[in-house]
Amino acid sequence: KIDKVDCEETAPATNPSTDTIVDTVPPASPVQLDNGQASSALALYMDIPRLRRGIWGRVSCTLANTGSQDLKSITLSLNEEVETRRLKTIDLKAGGQETLDIAIKVREEGNIPLDVTVVYTDQSGSQNTEVFEFWLDVVE
Repeated sequence: KIDKVDCEETAPATNPSTDTIVDTVPPASPVQLDNGQASSALALYMDIPRLRRGIWGRVSCTLANTGSQDLKSITLSLNEEVETRRLKTIDLKAGGQETLDIAIKVREEGNIPLDVTVVYTDQSGSQNTEVFEFWLDVVE
């Protein structure tokens, strides 16, 4: 069983010339994995702009390996309310980070919960799963 955790909410900054909300969400706390041990090897940061319903938008997602082991075959998946493109599998060395630009399209408007599931393999060959929760602001 994987428990989900909420990210701390911060007040977004607005760019008045474009009416874009730039929301840098801090990483979620580690989730409890099946073995009951909290994983602290991976942090997830997202820049989440205001999105328009039914129109493709770009979300920047930074994965940081905060642990002492290299992580392999890191994959992201998002909940089914969000259509995605440009998701790719990456590897991260210990202490490394990488930013991915993900294309997303949301079907509904409003404040939409976004569940990001991250699956990766550690150096011992164990597969780990972490779930992070964010919110999307989707307008007509």
